[in-house]
Amino acid sequence: MVLSKVLSSLNIVTDAVDNGTKALAYFRNNVHYDAIILDNYMPELSGIEVIQRIRKKDKTIPVILLSGIDSSEIQENVDITYVLKKPLDKEKLISIIKEILD
Repeated sequence: MVLSKVLSSLNIVTDAVDNGTKALAYFRNNVHYDAIILDNYMPELSGIEVIQRIRKKDKTIPVILLSGIDSSEIQENVDITYVLKKPLDKEKLISIIKEILD
């Protein structure tokens, strides 16, 4: 929810959910997202699992994964646009979001 507030302060419309199953349902039920931001560790489905399922339907949508582990440890066979290590660098995230939306 904190991330949603940060993005809202930039006039970016967000949908925030509290687990991977809901994230996947939002993706499947909505027409268009400009980007998806997921935490690697979420209840029900991990960020990696959600990304793998999203990529079956959409190979082009930018996906940002927030993770407490180093990006080199993330599964190589998952198509992730950006991996941001936690604790989150707010300025780096804003820079990436602006790059994606431009």
